[in-house]
Amino acid sequence: MSISKILFFLLLSVSISDIAIGQSDPKKLEAKKKAIQKQLKETNALLSTTKKNQKATLQELELIKANLGARKELISTIRQEINQIDEQIEETNDIISSMQSDLKNLKDEYAKIIVESYKNRSKYDRLMFILASDNFNQAYKRYKYLQQYIEYRQQQASLIQESQTNLNNKVEQLTQIKNKKLGLLQNKNSEKKSLDSERKKQEETINKLKSKEGELKDQLKKKQKELKKLDAAIKKAIDEANKKGALNKAEVKLMAEFEKNVGKLPWPVSGKITGKFGRQQHPDLPGIYIDNDGINITPISGKTVKAVFDGEVTMVVIIPNAGKGVLVRHGKYISVYFQMDEINVKKGQQVTTGTVLGTVGNNENGLPELRFEIRKGKIALNPNKWLRKM
Repeated sequence: MSISKILFFLLLSVSISDIAIGQSDPKKLEAKKKAIQKQLKETNALLSTTKKNQKATLQELELIKANLGARKELISTIRQEINQIDEQIEETNDIISSMQSDLKNLKDEYAKIIVESYKNRSKYDRLMFILASDNFNQAYKRYKYLQQYIEYRQQQASLIQESQTNLNNKVEQLTQIKNKKLGLLQNKNSEKKSLDSERKKQEETINKLKSKEGELKDQLKKKQKELKKLDAAIKKAIDEANKKGALNKAEVKLMAEFEKNVGKLPWPVSGKITGKFGRQQHPDLPGIYIDNDGINITPISGKTVKAVFDGEVTMVVIIPNAGKGVLVRHGKYISVYFQMDEINVKKGQQVTTGTVLGTVGNNENGLPELRFEIRKGKIALNPNKWLRKM
């Protein structure tokens, strides 16, 4: 094997290693895994809060379902990581095998050099080889040949040492990759146990809810009555706004800016959705339907409620035995913040994105939860489509 080929191989082995280690996919999977783990941590914290209530609620069930979905996605992500590591192990084994073969060729070639060197081992023999030349030019060529020969032998020895070092590094890298795989397998098994445990919690919560189905129906009916009062207050605010006539230029501009922010609005409070938009039959309790013109958000940390966009406080609503709320108008759009405790703004006040409106209050089960709506005129829109992804 020529020196140029050996050097090419060494460069190739380094570049292959760099490619195997520097892929972007493993980094993306790791980032995704950390995001899911953060989500699970937040949801578990909320579940701890709901458990203090000592009774099963739909809010708790939604959080358990969110955990189940996140846990399944986490296990799937870990499987993808393991599959990628298996590919890395196979590639690394192939590289090691190739390096071992080339190292053997290097050593065989070096052995031949040593034999030749032994045959011409004395300085006297080398000197005689030069002196036996027919003329000066031949002597010079023989001298250069001997010099190149010695350099080549030294290069061979250096290449063998370098190749051996690269091989040892690659074997160590393989060991690290295998250890990482072992850690991921243990992580996956642990997540599977957690998933089984959460499925059991889900079944227990559903059974508790079924055992008090009548009470739950009465609770939902009461809730719907309260929401009808809120709906009436919202429509009243819209009717009052319509009496003013057409929107002025500033309001038209504001409405246009609001419409550009579909999927970009900040959350009114950082948390988890525990009540979905629209009419839906409860998936685990037959005969129970939930009507929701907005979404319910259980806060993760803190209870501060903030405006999602610039606008004017068009109404501060207080519904006896139901809660307090704030309506902010953005042209023909209205954002609704209900089931609040303290309110820090007043009717007619101009607010900007992030203005503190007040704090989250507790729901009928004594747990913190904000009701958030977005409407265009009297039409309820799905707020989840307007809020940015967390």
